[in-house]
Amino acid sequence: LHQRLIELHQKQYSTQSSVQLTVYRGQLICAEELNKLQANIHGIFSINAFLSTTIHSTVACEFVSDVFPEPFLQKVLYEINITGHGPWKWPFADIHDVSYNMHEGEILFDIGSTFRIEDIYEYSDGLWYVNLTLLDISDLSAG
Repeated sequence: LHQRLIELHQKQYSTQSSVQLTVYRGQLICAEELNKLQANIHGIFSINAFLSTTIHSTVACEFVSDVFPEPFLQKVLYEINITGHGPWKWPFADIHDVSYNMHEGEILFDIGSTFRIEDIYEYSDGLWYVNLTLLDISDLSAG
């Protein structure tokens, strides 16, 4: 999957001089994890698995909309901004045409993708908004 993601990324983004894309993910996380993210605003956040996202915020919200709140779980809407010229150390690609749910507009991030935590706040009753920016190689070498 990693190699296929690299191939798709190169095919989709190698000819673009600049990328500007916003994707979303709805997810339940434990309250402790949310607290760690809040304590690390403007810090970096890395994932240890492939990360499935969508270009549609409404689709992302569907993943947490019907969940009853639990005291130890928090509903989170991640907004991930991808801007710049690359190169990106970790590939990401639009996989909607090979996805089981083609209508979801799925963008997949590679294992190890790293993001800056820009902002976190309670968006609406029980739904937390976490704004992230994908880091590219220049962001990593500057920090």
